[in-house]
Amino acid sequence: MDDDEIRRSGGRSGSRLRKKRRRRIGILGGTFDPLHNGHLILGRRAIESFSLDTVLLVPAAQSPLKSRRPPEVSGEYRLEMVRRAAAFDRRFAVWDGEIRRGAPSYTIDTIRELERENPDADFFLIVGQDAFASLDQWKDGDELRRRVSFLVMNRPGTEQDDANGIGGFARRDCGETDERSRREGREQRGVHKLKGPLIEISSSRIRQYLRQCDSVRGWVPDGVLSLIEYYGFYATEEEPEGLRRHRTEVAAAAAALAQRWGASAALAARAGWLHDAYRALDSRIVLSLLESRGEVVDEVERNAPILLHGRLAASRIEANRLGPRDDRVAEAVRYHTTGRSGMSVLETILFVADRVGKDWPDVEAVPEDRGTAVRAVFERKIAILRERNLRPHPRLLEGAREWGVKEDIISGIAAGW
Repeated sequence: MDDDEIRRSGGRSGSRLRKKRRRRIGILGGTFDPLHNGHLILGRRAIESFSLDTVLLVPAAQSPLKSRRPPEVSGEYRLEMVRRAAAFDRRFAVWDGEIRRGAPSYTIDTIRELERENPDADFFLIVGQDAFASLDQWKDGDELRRRVSFLVMNRPGTEQDDANGIGGFARRDCGETDERSRREGREQRGVHKLKGPLIEISSSRIRQYLRQCDSVRGWVPDGVLSLIEYYGFYATEEEPEGLRRHRTEVAAAAAALAQRWGASAALAARAGWLHDAYRALDSRIVLSLLESRGEVVDEVERNAPILLHGRLAASRIEANRLGPRDDRVAEAVRYHTTGRSGMSVLETILFVADRVGKDWPDVEAVPEDRGTAVRAVFERKIAILRERNLRPHPRLLEGAREWGVKEDIISGIAAGW
């Protein structure tokens, strides 16, 4: 067709030649508390099966259809988990609109905003069968049906659609919407099954495993796991505000002391975050978890199980070990309640940092000399045990001797037992 023919036809052929292909954007939303590899597998399968250009990972501030209890990890850190996961696959992108809007997170509001931002795109909402079956409970579900296509993944172990699920919804009349889509060159709306095997994993299962100090390696991307393990997320369902504040303060104090005494501030801060991660857990549960893992609990620890939360946190670090530096953090966390002989620099830093705000008002008040500070902590712990008529652990006495605590102080409390 020459230029004259194109002009006589009103330019329609030229318009078709110039028209850009509409982008195909998948949307995979969720609380992501935490994000796991199952989410990424689902996104990749959607990309490959339906020729999507990208999948947006959209962390929710809070799902309106789930428990009214807020997510265990704040939106800031869940967003960081998603960003770390997306960083290794260019086909994924992150959209933080629901976190910015705050709770509750309604999908239709997200779609409206994304359409304004991307007028040249068709959207594919990736959901599980359970979520899809509850579509009638979603805010403006009928409008959502007109605006997006659904890619629905069956639950693991299910092969057939139920009457109220994919099959029933797909049979609804979408004629008017599809006709408008054809006129505008848009993707015709519909419901499609997203086939393929999924690993049987859930965020709730991951949280349960971490509460039990079990490994979740291979279930979450390493970058996500390193963030979870840095802060000790999911140790308990609810952490008292005072304990959260203490862990924050100890992490800051440990980092400052590490800079003073020539150690890694990052490792020291991590030890500070993790040392009391299980402090709020009932001591009987702590004891039971340790024994179920084959750890030997001595008589002093059995009679004073408050000493054991550090050992439990250390066992979790070891279970989810990402590198050799984790071993140093685990040792510091394991012995922070009693100290011991032969402590590493990192162990002494945490041992001292845990007493900032108790024995010293702030880090600046801690003695400049590390040995003086460590000795002072041993002396203070012995004094507290004497005041409360409690038996000292042998590790405490061995460490006190090594760090120069006067023998009459040590023998005085040891003689009572």
